[in-house]
Amino acid sequence: MALPSSSRFTWIAVAALFLFGGLESVVCFKYFSEQRWTAGIALLAAALLGWAFHRAVGNLAQEPVNTGPGPSPLAAGSDLAESLKSKISDLDAVRANLASREKMHLEWVAYLSHDLATPLARMLRRVETIQYDAAMNPDEKEETLELVHRDITELAEIVGSISQLAILESGIERCFKDMPLKPLLESTFEDFQYEASSRGIELDLQVPDDIGSVRMEKSLVKRAVENLLSNAIRFTPEGGLVTVSARRSEQTVDIVVEDTGTGVPVQELERVFNFAFKGEGHIRISKVGSLGLGLAMVRKVAEIHSGKVSANNVEPNGARFVVSLPTTS
Repeated sequence: MALPSSSRFTWIAVAALFLFGGLESVVCFKYFSEQRWTAGIALLAAALLGWAFHRAVGNLAQEPVNTGPGPSPLAAGSDLAESLKSKISDLDAVRANLASREKMHLEWVAYLSHDLATPLARMLRRVETIQYDAAMNPDEKEETLELVHRDITELAEIVGSISQLAILESGIERCFKDMPLKPLLESTFEDFQYEASSRGIELDLQVPDDIGSVRMEKSLVKRAVENLLSNAIRFTPEGGLVTVSARRSEQTVDIVVEDTGTGVPVQELERVFNFAFKGEGHIRISKVGSLGLGLAMVRKVAEIHSGKVSANNVEPNGARFVVSLPTTS
């Protein structure tokens, strides 16, 4: 029979001798004192606990060490640090984006308050003039009522544009279909013939017959072209020209609206499609005044179709706006 190792056996033997008081005490249990019995049990328990701990540590020490391939603790710690840095960077980006959107929304509320208040204030003054100015003749009243009607139309356009932009931002599911582009551009072009001619502006349509189809939601693309045409006519002087054209490449179909108007200041070309953008100098924003909704809607429509928009000036004067949509696969 194998005996325990010397150190473990020694402690257990000492505990047993202390407990039983020697060999003679084993025979004469009646002579054990209560104090020696209690102390002996405690010492024996401690010895057994120490032996068990020593055995566990010994087994652990004899376990083979894995020196094969695998991430070391330092490498794992480095990976964790990099992961945390990446997460912190992502959170910072989200925070910056939220702050930017919050600022944009606050600015938009300020613009909205101003641009709604302006026609409302004009309407109030004109209605009060009609109501309280007894000296107004019928022709003056009719002229003032026409101005009130114009203010109401402007308000309706602002509210309608806000509603449509909110729908675009909602992210609702869209119904895309392969639609021929030329008929859409032709019908939109015809819708603006009267407005252009009444301002002394010539409209020109240049769309090849083989322009083909685009996968799109027709009503959205039509509204984007309407906004571009309205914007071009608004900023083109009498005797000017507005051209609507389209061209197809391997990857995109470009819808182009070009005018001979005031152009866009170079420093504003990158921002002119921004939501609630107010330009400086010769501002060119949308048919709904200074809210900047019209061109913002054009960009949103392009994004919904996985496309993009751009603006640049043309020589000797004027601006060119381009909506690029992916070709039908």
